[in-house]
Amino acid sequence: MTRWFTRVAVFAAWLGLGTQALAQEGFPSPVGAARLPEPINYIPDQPVPTNMVPGPVNPLMAPVGPPPSLNLPVNHTSAFMLDHYPPESKLYASLGGQGLRRQGITRLPVAFSDVNSLGRDTGLTPIGLISSTLGPEGADASLARIINPVLDTKNAEPLMTGGMRATAGYLFANVAVELTGFWNPSATQRGTITSPGTLFVPFGPNNAIPVGFEGNANLWRQADLVQVRYTGSVASAEANFRTWNAAVNEFELILGLRYFYAQERVDIYTDDDFNTRDIFQRPDPTRAATYTAGVRNNYLGFQMGGEYGTPLPFPWLHNSVWAVVMAKASLGPNFVERTFRLTRGDGFLGFDRHENSVLLASVNEIYGGLDFHVLERLRVRAGYTFIWALGFTDAAGQIDYNFSTQGASRANSGSVFYHGPVGEIQFLF
Repeated sequence: MTRWFTRVAVFAAWLGLGTQALAQEGFPSPVGAARLPEPINYIPDQPVPTNMVPGPVNPLMAPVGPPPSLNLPVNHTSAFMLDHYPPESKLYASLGGQGLRRQGITRLPVAFSDVNSLGRDTGLTPIGLISSTLGPEGADASLARIINPVLDTKNAEPLMTGGMRATAGYLFANVAVELTGFWNPSATQRGTITSPGTLFVPFGPNNAIPVGFEGNANLWRQADLVQVRYTGSVASAEANFRTWNAAVNEFELILGLRYFYAQERVDIYTDDDFNTRDIFQRPDPTRAATYTAGVRNNYLGFQMGGEYGTPLPFPWLHNSVWAVVMAKASLGPNFVERTFRLTRGDGFLGFDRHENSVLLASVNEIYGGLDFHVLERLRVRAGYTFIWALGFTDAAGQIDYNFSTQGASRANSGSVFYHGPVGEIQFLF
């Protein structure tokens, strides 16, 4: 009996050890502000010291602060040195190539078939032309409205030509300055027709033909061979300033200057007696001539534009391929040089006239493509570009079949359009 009672007493004492006595009710709330009830009243056994000063502490009694040697300078950018990153300052460059094709040149008739001459050098205008109906362009210029030509400027339609492009610039933080440009060298396309004694080129009138270009009863009547050639080259140079917002780095603003050069020439070669040869099988150079109409467009204008790039939305690409769109527009003067020349086969010059004028022009460019980020500081760009030049003069539009008015009229075609693929490698040093 005593042993049983003892066990019960020990168990009750053990339960009492695990009980916690709370001095006061309440505890901090897990939600919202932690608030406690007012503490219980406490009255100390000893009296309050008499040397206590009521608060708050005034500046004279405040503890001494850090010395001035620990202050940061006024122009310091951050108090947390580990979080302050210096802006990137690097050189960058790109090198690549492009293909450009000019829009179709102005269509103009060059040669007609005079089947009624029966292959004889009569020196006469083909039947069907009436002198009173001839236009002001030349003695036989209205022939284009009566007889279909067998050769025109479209037979020398320019094709796509290859060129090179390069860029060099300096990047600092969120701004950059750069020099960029491209060059497509001269390329020639030609169209030729041969028909002994039946080809007619409408140069005239007869009384305005320069001395030495008479040929065999008029060099441009009943000719044996006629060839039209188109030669053109184009180049561009830009000095640009780029800037972007560090928080929105997909878009870049472009401001700068642009120089644009477009040179082209159309040659009409006529050989009156191509099939007549000397003992060395050479044609007579005094019975062949080349008429040249050429222009040079030298444009300089202020430019504004932008470039936008964004990664393709495919997770498996890991932001390594970006779509890029760039647009630039410029406005400025175009200094146009026109050349009109007639040269005999042996180099004898019939005339060589030059005309200069200044036009208000604009060069506009749109590019779209992809950037492939191969390495952290190396990427490959591939795309397509469109260039539209307004206020530019073309060579075919300058052709004047009237020898008495060469250079008197200033024909402005209004615009020239180029387009083609672009590829380049870009480096950040």
